[in-house]
Amino acid sequence: MAKQKNKSPKEATPQPGAATNTAISNTTWWLVGAAIFLFVITRIAYSNAHDNQFVGWDDQLYVTENPMVLKAGKPGTPPVWSTPIALNYHPLTMETMVWNAKNAEVKNGLPAPAGFIGTNVNIHALNGILVLLLVWLLTQGNFFVSLFTALIFALHPMHVESVAWISERKDVLYTFFFLLSAMAYWHSLDRRKKPWLLASFGLFVLACLSKAMAVSLVPVLFLFDWWRGRSLKTAGIWVEKIPFIATALFFGLMAVDIQAGGNFHGILSGIEGVKTATAGNSHFSIVDRFMLSSYGMVQYIGRFFVPFNLSPFYPYPEAFINRTTLPSVYPFSLVVFILLSGLTWFSLKRTKIVAFGLGFYFFTVALVSQFFAVGLVVMADRYTYLPYVGLAFAVLMGIWHFAQNNKSIQTAAYVIMGLFSAFLLVRTQKQVDVWQDTESLWTSAREQYPTEGQILANLGNHYGKSGQLDKAAECFEQALQQNVRNASVYEGLGNVYGFRGNPQKAAEMFTQAIGIDPNKGIFYYNRGTAALNFDVNQSVRDFTKALELMPPAQKSDLHSKRALAYIRLQQYQNALNDYNTAIQIGPPRASDYHDRGVAKLNLNDRAGAIADVQMALQLDPNFEQAKQSLRVLGGQ
Repeated sequence: MAKQKNKSPKEATPQPGAATNTAISNTTWWLVGAAIFLFVITRIAYSNAHDNQFVGWDDQLYVTENPMVLKAGKPGTPPVWSTPIALNYHPLTMETMVWNAKNAEVKNGLPAPAGFIGTNVNIHALNGILVLLLVWLLTQGNFFVSLFTALIFALHPMHVESVAWISERKDVLYTFFFLLSAMAYWHSLDRRKKPWLLASFGLFVLACLSKAMAVSLVPVLFLFDWWRGRSLKTAGIWVEKIPFIATALFFGLMAVDIQAGGNFHGILSGIEGVKTATAGNSHFSIVDRFMLSSYGMVQYIGRFFVPFNLSPFYPYPEAFINRTTLPSVYPFSLVVFILLSGLTWFSLKRTKIVAFGLGFYFFTVALVSQFFAVGLVVMADRYTYLPYVGLAFAVLMGIWHFAQNNKSIQTAAYVIMGLFSAFLLVRTQKQVDVWQDTESLWTSAREQYPTEGQILANLGNHYGKSGQLDKAAECFEQALQQNVRNASVYEGLGNVYGFRGNPQKAAEMFTQAIGIDPNKGIFYYNRGTAALNFDVNQSVRDFTKALELMPPAQKSDLHSKRALAYIRLQQYQNALNDYNTAIQIGPPRASDYHDRGVAKLNLNDRAGAIADVQMALQLDPNFEQAKQSLRVLGGQ
């Protein structure tokens, strides 16, 4: 038999189910060149992101107000490996945040955001290369499908949220380990060697430690088996995946427990209250939930092709919140989803391509499809980060099916996909600017949803923190005029009244917020702070309640606040107890030592009072009140 001439990357025809050819060929240089191109073009697409700032949406939880990151290794710092952040457990992600903070330039007392964003962009660029290599393996070396699947992944504007938003480090990081694990698993099928399977499992664990969404790898591995032609009825296929399944169940159960405000049987700490930041769809029927989840999945498919009208925030429809009839687009989405499912089933008679691509998409998006409410959004751009690999794979494999035997069609396919990639690049560069800062973020969201309460609350809170009280009040009052019952709106108005020197009105607003969300510790903290000015007993009750709900990292400050209230009530022993606790568990604060000295003096411990005031001056030599107190006490 004559030796068959090697096909060029453009000519290679995918053979689903065929064994992977691992021999190094001249096509290796095509892969190297494509990988370099992907890295460079991704950096170009996100070049504007390096000037972006931290945004007032979770970045304060992950970095700018998180002692775990800002004071890593110092006494009283929450432990990374046992402390969830924003009701999510992803310690490996947080370790990378700590690393960024330690190596960042410090500006205005905070690490500069450029290093955090740069890390996200670099991991995303590496993920694009991994997509290239994974699809190369899956398609038996189809250059067209591999390159453009990777380009769509790297350049799609729906992925900007996962890359430019510092808090979404967990997306890019878990995907990095997910893709490596998938590739290692594929090699284990090809080479039949256990080390590859062990490597796949180890990488899977790292992915789960980066974000619990990584558990979706388990059904994807079965999808790989099916693509390779392995029978899913074979016992060995299931036995080899027992460690994967057990790990997925462990992290899945942990995620559910944390989302409900639990501490996973005492293993974790620092949970704030219970999860109330959801749309609460428990009162809706199964059909309603299918309509909501279908809506998101169909919208993602539409935006894959036409990525316009993107928003950082897609709220649930008012009809859903008010328990009335959903708009017609929701039942229509369910019909479309059913039709797509039927098309996928029908396609199995001719090809595996559609089922494999849509299966990958479905398995990786299903957990955030809003069948069970997750957060306050009906959909989110970041949820498409990994799933779009499946959609791109199916579309491009379909294109190549028609182009593979015709050079003219192949050329046209390359040109069309090149233009589409250029279009995505331009859209991504524009979308990166949405994440420039907090104001641009929420202003963009407001353009899409001008009366949405949560958007107005977040924009108003930004204006309030930046001292633009009139703009802040305008946002909150507009939300109230729309009859929006949103706890964050009332919290924001409370803060505005507090800044304007009206603590009683501020307390009224915080009371309204508590009525809507009684498990949010910060609301009690804020009301307690306002009540210090007119009802100190109420202040003590609020700080006590906040101590039950807020995470350990904030309890030192709470004990200090309650101690101040006790001093005003002349309950000096209670104040002393709280100051002792605040000093023991928290960072040293000059004010705590000084005020504990006041409590000791009133308990006839003059020597102890002098020692505490002297310690306050050691911590802050410019503390004028401590200097005056020490002169009165005769300590100098």
